[in-house]
Amino acid sequence: MEILILKAQAELGSENAEALARAALSVAETSGLSVEIAPCYALLSKLPKARRR
Repeated sequence: MEILILKAQAELGSENAEALARAALSVAETSGLSVEIAPCYALLSKLPKARRR
């Protein structure tokens, strides 16, 4: 989920990436999953260095 949101932010811009993140959150909540929406820099700090692009 984190990688998808980062990729969307790079390709679509911040505003559209936020909309995607909120849609993902809605789907996750409907499915009973837990998702955290965080700023891009916070997500980057959680990813292994090899996965960063």
